Amino acid sequence: MAGLTRKFIKDAAKDAGVELPAEMIDAIIGAHVESRDAAVEAATKPLNEQLEAEKGKSGTDEFKVKWEQEHEAFEKFKGEVEAEKLNGKKQSEIKNLLKELSVSEKRHDIILKALSPDLGNIELDNDGKIKNVDALKTSLTTDWAEFIETTETKGAFTPDPPARKDGSSVTPDMFAKMGLRERSALKQKDPKRYEELAKGAK
Repeated sequence: MAGLTRKFIKDAAKDAGVELPAEMIDAIIGAHVESRDAAVEAATKPLNEQLEAEKGKSGTDEFKVKWEQEHEAFEKFKGEVEAEKLNGKKQSEIKNLLKELSVSEKRHDIILKALSPDLGNIELDNDGKIKNVDALKTSLTTDWAEFIETTETKGAFTPDPPARKDGSSVTPDMFAKMGLRERSALKQKDPKRYEELAKGAK
């Protein structure tokens, strides 16, 4: 069932020459969902009242079948609305996490689109925060390392003694002092050594 989506709002605002912040788009979606729920409830209320009035009368079975069909359609629609609302909360939390990890804001939509098929595997706790957030952080910093911005001005990491080409001379202490870019370089150069050090750092 088509509805008001973040993409629709963002594109409409862009066409009007306006750039809306993510928080405002979330607020618009939230208000839309609430008003839609209220409208659906108001639309089904007369049907429920009619069912109560028809109880005990002839023809109730036919009416009951009709009511059950309408009720099933409503529950399906309600489920779609709840899923959209929940996914919106998950996307909002992922955006906050991307900001925390200094991922370029220009890349947020690309990453969210790539993560869309996996939103069902991401769970929120009672406070609306992502469960097992550390695992998601590790996944994001590994898979999207090239999009992470850094303001560090320190020189390139030079291990002492100099690391061999296979990275086997990198110690846990050296690994702990490495930045994201340096770890990414080590992972490309020697994936096995990177995994050993990464496990030891947890």
